[in-house]
Amino acid sequence: AVIGCFLGTATRAEDSAASPGSVPAPVAAAVSTLAPASTPTSPPVTAPSLVFNTLLQVWFEDVAVARGPGAFRFRRSEFKVSGPVKDGWAWWTVFDPMAAPNLKEGVIALTPPGAAAGCRIQVGRFKHAFGAEGLVPSGQLDAVERPMMNTRLRWSEVRDFGAQASSAWELVTFAAGVFDGVGQGALAAKRKAVVVRAAAGPVAGLTWGAAWRNDRPGPLGEPNGQAGVELGWTVKAA
Repeated sequence: AVIGCFLGTATRAEDSAASPGSVPAPVAAAVSTLAPASTPTSPPVTAPSLVFNTLLQVWFEDVAVARGPGAFRFRRSEFKVSGPVKDGWAWWTVFDPMAAPNLKEGVIALTPPGAAAGCRIQVGRFKHAFGAEGLVPSGQLDAVERPMMNTRLRWSEVRDFGAQASSAWELVTFAAGVFDGVGQGALAAKRKAVVVRAAAGPVAGLTWGAAWRNDRPGPLGEPNGQAGVELGWTVKAA
């Protein structure tokens, strides 16, 4: 189940100018003599101050597990709060009271002046740009869950503290970031993780790309890097 809630304010200008036939001619003449007529202006539309999004996902597991057969459980309970974009700045935070740690994401992002809307620099805790499937929001998955290489092996959908620069042109997207590298929510790694991803969509509905990550070495100093390619084809019903 997906529940969304949006909170904001907006005003719409109403035309306050009277119609020509609504004011008697003598009164209209007197008013025009005392003060010059002014063109009514529309008040600015106020953007929403805060936006709230909620994702609640409940699973029924019809298997014998530690909780017993036929158990209900909350798979996800994500709450997102985002602030307005002002002078290129934006922020958002995502937390899950049933996950550890509770804070999933906390980001401050900047779109440089004069840059395209897809160009952004962000710092905080967020997902590695490694693999298209891991970057898809949980509420927009095509299947009931992500592949096992993401849920168990943690190849993708990995959140960590870091900084990233990304851009999106008409046919190509690119992202490169430096992360703490300790893991989900930890800090103070001596060697940082580097993540690079590029993707292109030269044909409508077809997307291909590649990603590379040089993560923190293992406990014995062994290298810990991953590389992969991706191919996506979206078919729209007529």
